[in-house]
Amino acid sequence: MNRRSAIISKMSVILCACLCAGSVARAAQTKIWIGGASGNWDDASNWEVLCTSSNNEYVFTNAVTFADGNTGSNYIRIHLTNSTARLDFRGGGVHLARMVYLKNGGELHIWDKGCFDVEHSNGEIYCDASSKIVCHDEDVLPPSLYKISLDGTLDLGGFNQTITYVGQFAHNVYGMRITSARPAMLSFCGSIPSIDITGYLQGLAGICWKPSNSAKKLTFYNYTNTTEGELVVSNGIVTLNTGSYAANLTQLSRAEVASGAMLEIPVAASISKFYADHLVLHEGSTLTLGANATSVLPRVTFVDAGGAATDLPDGLYGASSGYGCLTGSGFVRLAAEENISRWTAAADGHWGAVANWSDCVPSATVDARIDVSGGDYEVTVAEPAVATNLTLRNLGAGTATLNVASRLESTRGEWRIGYGGKVVVPAGGEIQYRGIDASVTDRLASSVEAFKTVKGGEIEVQGKLYVTNMCGNFVVGDADAATSSKISVSGNGELFLGSLSSINSSFSVRQGGLIEVSGDGKLRLNPRTEHYSWQQAGGTLDFSDNATYDGGGMWDYCLGQGRATFRDDAKFVGNATVGNGSARLYFTSESGAPTEVWFRDRAVYSAGGSGSQTLLRSRNGGRIEMHFDSSATHYLGYLIMGRSSYAGFSDIYVSDGILRVNGSGGLNQGSASAYWANSYTTGCVHQTGGAIVVNGEDGYNNAQLKFGFILGDGLTSATLRAPTAFGRFELSGGVVTNESSKSPFVLGIGRGRGEFVQTGGEFVSLATHAQAPAIFGFSNGYGYYVLSNGTAKVSSKVWVGGIDPATCGHDAKKDGVRQYTGTAAEGGITVAAADRSKPCSFTALDTVVLGGLGEGSLEVGPGGTFAGTDLVLSNNTASVLKFHVTNDGAGFVGLSGKLTITDGASLVIDATDFTDTTAKRRMLLQCASIEGGFAPGKMMVVSDRSSQLALSVTSTGIRFGWHSGMIISFR
Repeated sequence: MNRRSAIISKMSVILCACLCAGSVARAAQTKIWIGGASGNWDDASNWEVLCTSSNNEYVFTNAVTFADGNTGSNYIRIHLTNSTARLDFRGGGVHLARMVYLKNGGELHIWDKGCFDVEHSNGEIYCDASSKIVCHDEDVLPPSLYKISLDGTLDLGGFNQTITYVGQFAHNVYGMRITSARPAMLSFCGSIPSIDITGYLQGLAGICWKPSNSAKKLTFYNYTNTTEGELVVSNGIVTLNTGSYAANLTQLSRAEVASGAMLEIPVAASISKFYADHLVLHEGSTLTLGANATSVLPRVTFVDAGGAATDLPDGLYGASSGYGCLTGSGFVRLAAEENISRWTAAADGHWGAVANWSDCVPSATVDARIDVSGGDYEVTVAEPAVATNLTLRNLGAGTATLNVASRLESTRGEWRIGYGGKVVVPAGGEIQYRGIDASVTDRLASSVEAFKTVKGGEIEVQGKLYVTNMCGNFVVGDADAATSSKISVSGNGELFLGSLSSINSSFSVRQGGLIEVSGDGKLRLNPRTEHYSWQQAGGTLDFSDNATYDGGGMWDYCLGQGRATFRDDAKFVGNATVGNGSARLYFTSESGAPTEVWFRDRAVYSAGGSGSQTLLRSRNGGRIEMHFDSSATHYLGYLIMGRSSYAGFSDIYVSDGILRVNGSGGLNQGSASAYWANSYTTGCVHQTGGAIVVNGEDGYNNAQLKFGFILGDGLTSATLRAPTAFGRFELSGGVVTNESSKSPFVLGIGRGRGEFVQTGGEFVSLATHAQAPAIFGFSNGYGYYVLSNGTAKVSSKVWVGGIDPATCGHDAKKDGVRQYTGTAAEGGITVAAADRSKPCSFTALDTVVLGGLGEGSLEVGPGGTFAGTDLVLSNNTASVLKFHVTNDGAGFVGLSGKLTITDGASLVIDATDFTDTTAKRRMLLQCASIEGGFAPGKMMVVSDRSSQLALSVTSTGIRFGWHSGMIISFR
């Protein structure tokens, strides 16, 4: 298909979609952008025209920046149709459009005021759920248009935006997201009709309602408005919906109702919630509280007509409270102010100075609020201090810094480090945060976010930040914010995260969350904690220099759903100082963002002592990736890729260094045998360099066969054969060693499929114990060794296509659950060179049995060599010896011992590509002796000239080639 045909085919699909979209004209002239990443809109060579009509449709599928505007009619319709489609409009010209359609991940970025506009009386912007509009300056949105159908994201980008008219602002309930990583207001002003905000307010996005007609109403819907921005009612009415999609604005930093404006909180708090940190009511404003509506606010300020502001004292306020702005039968409850002390001004000062606080110095019973908006200022803890609940943020232009130069203690407090808030713990400083101690009998609920760094908040640690006996949740980052909220540990600093119990705590690094550790810094987790709840929900960990991630004796999650990078000489260790130094380190992932762990330079991973385990346990289709690009020696302990019924994907990439899978359990991909349940996992090891050493020493005497070097371990079924566990090893460079003499090498157990695919490098199995054979296909499993370059050497006996479990000392049935009763395994060894200039050999130092309890095959092709002692073609279903012969040659099987042929065994010669009649006869197999023979019909030559080809089996080998003499064929 030529370029024009491809474009036309693609465009026909796009055009069809365009014609189905609302008010798009059926006879539109459609153009698709075929220019590059930038270009002139008015240059006809940048467009592909498909048909002609009076209107114009402009379709983009790639990222394009326009800086010079366009001269087209404002009747144009712009379509961004997929995730690679992005338009960047910049100053230099005015882009006019009637309609803009963002679909399937398309993005519209507007950089300069006035550079992009939409036709006012009939213009529309449509943004589906996966697409977004991003603002890069003040007031860049079109100020007036007919409709914004927003199912996707409007990112204010930290810049105020003003809309003077819009007839409709939302599309579907729960559809839109309005967000901003920095404080920004979306203002509705002028001749605005009544509209609905239907969706999510997130990040630090605020709303200002200022219609010229005071009767116009803005209605909020949706429970999960998590914004910490501001709500300003300058005129008109703002109401929280109370129907099926009742509104919730519980995290507002501030709400202000101007004189003549109205804020309605119609019904009970269980339905409509409004918990602004600071509510400002001007004289002449109205706050309407419906029946039983209760809002608990920390601060309410009343501003009289002369501008004098008074903070109302603690109490209940309603229609009969004496303040005319309050109406309705509900009431507002103010928190007890004596329990909150606020930093008084955006100025430097000492924590211990009473004059710097609104009430008193915070203590174990008085909350600390450091949230004055303004420029940079610092609060210094110069001597030991105590705090309970702490809020630190600055929604102004500066940063409010809490400098803990001494020791700051807190027990069972709720700490919140938000936008513009920064905690600094210098060398010698210490924060001791305890979720609970002996003097506290009650705990925080497990859902409470007790210690959180969110909305761009930061913590810098060069001293110590100890979180001990944690109950509730420790959180870094926001799922709905693009700004990085981070904890940095440097120098000799230490961050310790210790939980009280699995029920009452979790540690979560969310999207936008970052923990970076450098220098000699350390992140340390609880020593040996069962069911530790670490939730790396899309966040990032970064370790550099000589930093350490110390998992201690961790016995549960340690990494998941995000990226962790270890570089330079950083270390990830699980060496506990308790017990035998063992740890069970879980790497987990759900569907969505994968879990990625990287070791670069000389960074080291060490799971721990002899009882340690590394578990890659993805769930619900999640993916886990571990990358070893480091020259160091790594200790993984017993490596399990997958677990029981968890369905997901796990991959390990090795290009450098040495990986010692050294926990005497070895490597098990699938691990159904380890937990007596079916496995639904898919895993692969990709090795391009370095070395992997597996020690599965406990495999020789384990009735479940869960230890050893095992790929594709699934539970055996008496009725089902389709594999559910897929294990694969891809070796293209480096060395793989199955080190222990007692470590079985097994591919495919039960409903598992195991594949070892070698295109280079070296594989060595040193197992020699009678109960540690190599088995390719066990108990109905599927096992295949495919060698196209490189060398393989197996010291143990090899069973290709099943084995009686009793033969190698394993129970056919274990505890009534784990069964090895399958008799229909499939296995195969294939040896054929992809590159004839490179080695391609498989060496077996003990007997190889094909079809021991199922179907087994050995195939050799040109450039491939199989060297063995004894080869047995069994008949316990089927055994096949197959050779590929071409003009370039044939594979060779060399046996120092005997070839045993049982009834039913097959010999197949594939000579389809063997056409060189001058070629000499080839020795395909040579051995000391042959016992038995192939039954009639069990020797087959595949060729359209098979009558001219001779196949002979002697007492010491198998030969193949052209018949000697002249053959005349009559057709």
